[in-house]
Amino acid sequence: MKAIHSQISTYLDAFELAEILGLSVQAIILRAKHRPWLLPPRAQLLDRDLLRWRQDVVLQWLCA
Repeated sequence: MKAIHSQISTYLDAFELAEILGLSVQAIILRAKHRPWLLPPRAQLLDRDLLRWRQDVVLQWLCA
């Protein structure tokens, strides 16, 4: 069970990422579309228009 649980990722949306980074949601959306290098790497999901970030990746990005 532990192996299965460790593979489950928590995804953040633009609202949650904005709160963590202290930015507006509009700033997150604009950066994601025009300056993605200013944000943590986005999650690769089937729906490419869906803005989601893995929580563990965001935490690693903030610590780096």
